[in-house]
Amino acid sequence: MIKQDKIVEVRDRASIVEIISDVLTLKKTGRNYMGLCPFHT
Repeated sequence: MIKQDKIVEVRDRASIVEIISDVLTLKKTGRNYMGLCPFHT
């Protein structure tokens, strides 16, 4: 199994916005980002 501290480290280092924006166009709305569902675009 993967140690919990490794999971936390990966979560802290990875930016979900950077990862998803490679596939989807994201638009900043306030503090959050919005994008169209990739299955329904």
